Amino acid sequence: MRSIFPTEPKTQDTGERRQVTVVFSDLVGSTALSARMDPEDLREVISACQTCVAETVRRFGGFVAKYMGDGVLVYFGYPPTMSIQM
Repeated sequence: MRSIFPTEPKTQDTGERRQVTVVFSDLVGSTALSARMDPEDLREVISACQTCVAETVRRFGGFVAKYMGDGVLVYFGYPPTMSIQM
């Protein structure tokens, strides 16, 4: 069968296998805190916690993949430490 796109380049899958550690960390008791604190004050507490986690993760060569609510999703082993741009 001929391709209708004869000049289309062939692509190769260049996947690779890696050992990656995935960590999710969140603020324990944040639901209870939200019932007792002003939303602005709670946001400051969550932000301070996430900043502390992110700084620690980066110090040990990790990568913050996503901030989720009061938590942080972290990868160690991907991307390689050398390619992290700060």
